[in-house]
Amino acid sequence: MDISKSKRNQKPILLDYLLVVIGIVMLAFIQDLPNVRLQSIVQAIGTSFTAGGILNWLLRNLLKNEDSNEKIPDLVLVSPSRSAIASELYQSKYSSQKVDVMGISVTGALRDYSSSSLLAESIVSRNVRIRVLFMNPFSDAVSTKNWEDGITADELKERLVRSVLMCKDIWDKIHLVANNRSPNQPVRGSISVKLIDHHPLHGIYRCDEKMYWGMYTSARKGTDLPLVEVSGAASERLKEHFVWHWERAPTRIMMCSDIQAKFHLEQSLITQCEKYIQQVESGVI
Repeated sequence: MDISKSKRNQKPILLDYLLVVIGIVMLAFIQDLPNVRLQSIVQAIGTSFTAGGILNWLLRNLLKNEDSNEKIPDLVLVSPSRSAIASELYQSKYSSQKVDVMGISVTGALRDYSSSSLLAESIVSRNVRIRVLFMNPFSDAVSTKNWEDGITADELKERLVRSVLMCKDIWDKIHLVANNRSPNQPVRGSISVKLIDHHPLHGIYRCDEKMYWGMYTSARKGTDLPLVEVSGAASERLKEHFVWHWERAPTRIMMCSDIQAKFHLEQSLITQCEKYIQQVESGVI
């Protein structure tokens, strides 16, 4: 315990008590004063001292309680470069109940999801909820972000288009696994993917109560920047950041929740992306 800090904290409290006591004493002896004018002055000062002491004490305790609830977050460096993160960390999304992923293209997460049937089996058989959020490849924001990564707008657009098409691969795998189950067995989990028309500002990877923050800067690519595990107030702020964008995202690529009621794939966008890749591969773009 920091004794000097404790003494510093005690001084304002003693001052509050002293103000209240002086104020009460002054009010108690008003009637003994010789004239009305002096009584009025002492009454005003005594009331001010008493009210000021009580108000200071109340405000100090309210702020103290607020500070105790809003603790300084713990920041733990997971890796100085996101490209060097151990695969075990990303595997945790298969055992978690709630997963949120947000970034510019979230290529790594989508490639992992689309390359195996683990995600599809998890969504079909377990009560999991997965939300993925990244940039729309056809938004104007693409041309304002590419130069920061040292690539052309077309290169960033192609990367985002391929992320959209990986969502189609995930969709196909979920359908395949779901169709192999008994018809009366609904899909238990859910995955939803949305696009935003602007830069996400922060990379977010959340697995249940674990929150990871991937920073973006103008000087380096996101994969060359640190990944930090965040807890406390900062974790809550990142959750709010994700939800804010999620609720306002204008485009939903896909929603897989119940095999009968909530299966949706934005086929027009998928077709647009497929045509774009055909043009890229044929040398038109």
